[in-house]
Amino acid sequence: DAFYPRVPVVPTDQALPAILHKYNAMGVATMGLTARRPALAPATWQQMGDRCDFPFTWEPGGATASHTATGQTLEDTLRSNEHVRDPGAWDGLMFERGVWFTANVNKGSLLRAVLEPATHVVFADDSLRHLVAANAALEGHSASVACLHFTAATAAAKERLNPMNCDRQLAAHAAELFVKGDPVVRALVEHGDIFLRRFINAQVLKSAETTEMDSPLAVLANALHE
Repeated sequence: DAFYPRVPVVPTDQALPAILHKYNAMGVATMGLTARRPALAPATWQQMGDRCDFPFTWEPGGATASHTATGQTLEDTLRSNEHVRDPGAWDGLMFERGVWFTANVNKGSLLRAVLEPATHVVFADDSLRHLVAANAALEGHSASVACLHFTAATAAAKERLNPMNCDRQLAAHAAELFVKGDPVVRALVEHGDIFLRRFINAQVLKSAETTEMDSPLAVLANALHE
C-alpha cells in the first residue's frame, strides 16, 4: 500500500479513453470496477493523475436505490459466503468517480446487484475468473451479456517484465524513500514489518558484492535489524 501513490500509471491501451468517449456520446453508460479496496481510492486517483482520462458516466439508479428503500444496504446484501470468499475479512464497497472499489467482492454479484434488469451488458476484464463470474451472475438478469477478455496487460507483463529486476528496482525505491524520510516507509521500519525485512534482506544477499555499506539499501537493511 505504501507504494501505490508513488507509482504513476497510464492506460494499458492508449485507445481506451477514446473508446469510452465514443460510447458515452452514443448514450451508452460506462463504469469501472476494480478489485482494490475503498481505502486505496485516494492512492488510485493519485496514481492516475491526468494521464488516465476515463470518463465513466454510469450513476447508481433504481436497482441500487431499492436496497435503501427496503432497509437493506448493498453491503448487507453482498457480505455473505455467496458473494465474497471471506465475509469476515470485509473491506467494504465504494463508488467514486464512476468506479466501484469492490475489494474482495465477486464482481459478477456486484453487477447483478447494481444494474437494472434487462440491461445489455458488455463487461471487459483482464481476469478470466471475473469474466466467468459476471457471465454466471448476469444470466437471466440482463437482456444480453458480452464478456471480453482483455489480455494486453498480461501479455505485456510476460513479454517485458523481468521479475528479478522488478524486485531490485522496488528495493532500491524503498531504500531511497526511507533515506529521504518518507513517513510511510519509516513507519513500516519502526513497526518491524516482517515482509519488508525479509524482502530487503533477500535483495541485500543477492547484491552483496555490489552493495556498499553506506548505500540506501544497506542503510534500510541495518535499520530493519535495529
